[in-house]
Amino acid sequence: MSGLLSRLPGLFWHCRRGVAAVEFAIIAPLYILLMAGMVNLGTAIYVKMTVDSAITSASTYALSKGDSITAAGAVTIADQIASMLATELGFAEATISVAVNKGATLSISGGVKKTSGNATDADLCYCPSRSGGQIEWGSPATCASPCPDGGFAGKFVAVTASRPFSPIFPVNYLVTTNSFEGAALAQAQ
Repeated sequence: MSGLLSRLPGLFWHCRRGVAAVEFAIIAPLYILLMAGMVNLGTAIYVKMTVDSAITSASTYALSKGDSITAAGAVTIADQIASMLATELGFAEATISVAVNKGATLSISGGVKKTSGNATDADLCYCPSRSGGQIEWGSPATCASPCPDGGFAGKFVAVTASRPFSPIFPVNYLVTTNSFEGAALAQAQ
């Protein structure tokens, strides 16, 4: 009997049945984790590209509507740009802000539109600058006069937008942000 027990491991050593199942059981969890990470990364890239594309479209539209940047047209152009961004990014999901030449500002957050600012400022020219991610409009300047940063005073449209990102799979080791943001400052005149 002891001779049979000593030969038993050797009998199974040459048996190849079930090896593929064991190898699959070892590799499958790693493969699934890798696939989940790739899907999350792909989704994050898609959301970031969507935000960037929407900001670019809004800036291009603002440039084409430079003659509308007046006290009478500021609220309308802000609403048109914000509506375009909301359509591209999802009205209920996105947080959007459009400021027309330090005047009319239209914000959308949680699907709620809010207008603020003074539309009469849209008739003035400014030399805006960025400071810590915020736009500093400064005081009004003479149109087409040189600005301290090297540009020229004019009429501007500031566009900011963000869209939340939630991973499809709870494994989120490649993308660590919860939202993607974009901003542009377009000189329309």
